[in-house]
Amino acid sequence: MLPLSALGELRHGVHKSERQGSTKEAAKIERVLSIVEILYPGDQTADEYGRMIDALEAKGKRIPTNDIWIAATAAQYDLPLLTTDAHFKRIEGLDMILFTP
Repeated sequence: MLPLSALGELRHGVHKSERQGSTKEAAKIERVLSIVEILYPGDQTADEYGRMIDALEAKGKRIPTNDIWIAATAAQYDLPLLTTDAHFKRIEGLDMILFTP
């Protein structure tokens, strides 16, 4: 499963690669999309986002906005977040799996 906001970040990578002359990334994304379900944000996602960003701001430990949306989507669907970004550890209560390739 893939949050819509994460798909946006992947698409950004595709466009950036194409601008730099590579077409390999688009094919990789299409393969991923053929086997995953896209998770769409809703009211509960917005509530999770608001809670998370408020807690991060209160601690003075913000992370990128898109990453908060990704975390909020994972929380909405009660799914662990597989990531290579350790800054997600700043979000209390987030079920996270830190992946090191």
